[in-house]
Amino acid sequence: MSFTPEGPLLCVRLYTNTSDYWQVYFDTNRTIIETFRDAGYPTPETPVVRRVAPEAHIMQVPTPPQPIRDQAA
Repeated sequence: MSFTPEGPLLCVRLYTNTSDYWQVYFDTNRTIIETFRDAGYPTPETPVVRRVAPEAHIMQVPTPPQPIRDQAA
């Protein structure tokens, strides 16, 4: 077991016949998820930090000039 920013990392090593590998793999993952959910453990989430630049640093795209309209019309 090791600890990561998302939470503890549980490593499980299964031994099975090669022909049964994928079925055992998915069944084991499903069983672990269901057991932990039933026990009330929260779903691991990766912490994300979003940084937004202040508006002074954002390049402003100039708008194209507008055609001059005849005001007499």
